[in-house]
Amino acid sequence: MDPTTYVRESTKRVASQAEHVKINAQGIASLADKLEQVYLGQKDTIHDQIAWDFGDVHYFDDAKENGPLTCQYVFVLDALNFCFWPTPDMEYEHLARGLKHALKADPSVFNADRLANVDEPTVASWFAPFTPPQLDERVRKVQELGRGLARFFDGQAINLVRQANYSAVELIRLVLAHFPGFQDHAVYKGNQVFLYKRVQILVGDLWAAYGRRVVQKDDPSTHVICGFYDIDHLTMFADYRVPQVLRPEGVLEYSSELEALIQAKEQIPFGSHMEIEIRASTIQAVEQLHAALVVKGHKIKVIELDWLLWQIGENAKESLPFHHRTLSVFY
Repeated sequence: MDPTTYVRESTKRVASQAEHVKINAQGIASLADKLEQVYLGQKDTIHDQIAWDFGDVHYFDDAKENGPLTCQYVFVLDALNFCFWPTPDMEYEHLARGLKHALKADPSVFNADRLANVDEPTVASWFAPFTPPQLDERVRKVQELGRGLARFFDGQAINLVRQANYSAVELIRLVLAHFPGFQDHAVYKGNQVFLYKRVQILVGDLWAAYGRRVVQKDDPSTHVICGFYDIDHLTMFADYRVPQVLRPEGVLEYSSELEALIQAKEQIPFGSHMEIEIRASTIQAVEQLHAALVVKGHKIKVIELDWLLWQIGENAKESLPFHHRTLSVFY
């Protein structure tokens, strides 16, 4: 089965049983109206409202020429793209820029053999001037990536992408099969839940870095690297920021117990009912919001809606309610 179908079906089951997080249908309708009025007033203008490389933080210098370095960069980026909040003031863009600067200084820095043997000081340097949390786990994720690329793909992430044959879904399958660090699963009330944040954002980042290329499955003349005919299968990427945006809009409602923990900045354990309900309900809320926008006539992909909500959150992060705090290697 399509891994994104697993995400949609399992998170729908969680949302229907959730005790601490509820989705408000009126909040969905109101936010859909607001997004249309403020950001999507003209049909098909979503590309003007969102940008992958906000503030010049990413490397994509060789993407237009279908080069391999951008692909290698994105794989390293999303192997490390988790859990920034324990370090005050450290954000995703510090990692993205740190990796970009490292690659510009030394184009061989992300060669598979070097990734497979990377040490803690090197990984820490990519986050400078901050010291990242879970440094040992981050080193392990990079080493896993380097070893997998060296063993199965001649050291090149772009070879893995080619093997997916222009399918975003197949690329997800390949990454999950070869790199256990991307296998973002949980168990809720005895049932397995699939969330797959980092593997989906990896595919989305590749698509964006190489120019958001949409190809036709059965038309080889349209085929180009990191162009995907099924990119619209991706769900949103469940982490911290989007729930922060949805709560004040009345889309997500938390129980008083969960709200108290978040306000006190208490850690919510990974795999707890509360934590799974937040992520699953966020995925389902964005699915419903996407459906509402499609009914209004907007040709927007779920991935694009996720980017829009995330950027709204980034622009307003100082005024948003606190996010939940979970120590995790998945987001």
